[in-house]
Amino acid sequence: GKTSGTPPPPPPISPPAGLNVTGATNTSLTISWDAVTGAVSYDVYVDHAKAVSGVAGTSYVQTDLQPESTYELQVSAVDDQGKESDKSAPINGTTKSSFTCQTYTTSNY
Repeated sequence: GKTSGTPPPPPPISPPAGLNVTGATNTSLTISWDAVTGAVSYDVYVDHAKAVSGVAGTSYVQTDLQPESTYELQVSAVDDQGKESDKSAPINGTTKSSFTCQTYTTSNY
């Protein structure tokens, strides 16, 4: 038999589950997901492009978005070897209209 000093690579870690859009403004979306066993950080994808890597927690705020737009969001997990899991199932998040967040005090007619 072969005696090599390198152990077999561990199986890749699972992609995150339980993605949820927990908040939205006209220019940002807040997403959260379930923690993955063995993950040390997470990467977030917006419309299939990596938006951020190295997220330590299980939530992230994506800013600089367009109002009233729908984005496809996915998250992958990264283990302590730097190996990235598959991407999670995608979810859609929609930003709000830019007119909902302002409060106008125009009661002085």
